Amino acid sequence: MDPVYFLDQATILEIGDYMEGAAERLQDSWEQTRLLSFIVARVGGCDADTAEEFLPLPWDKENENIEESTEVDPDELRELREQAKLIEKELKDGRYTM
Repeated sequence: MDPVYFLDQATILEIGDYMEGAAERLQDSWEQTRLLSFIVARVGGCDADTAEEFLPLPWDKENENIEESTEVDPDELRELREQAKLIEKELKDGRYTM
């Protein structure tokens, strides 16, 4: 962004969007730095079990609410397969087109 525009003409909303985008662009760099620092610290005897534990970053809290269950419910899987077969049948019958 042009510095003159940023300082003289940009609205508060534009500045907020710019700052948010800048933070997202740097996120990969921070992740790399955290991982490398964690590896070096582990070699030196660090007690942290994960890189997130070693160096918490602001966006880690956003990912806490994501359910990491890998367990598949057999009933839910059966229902999804039945729904898929029904959709496949309807597509073959010509009721729907893709």
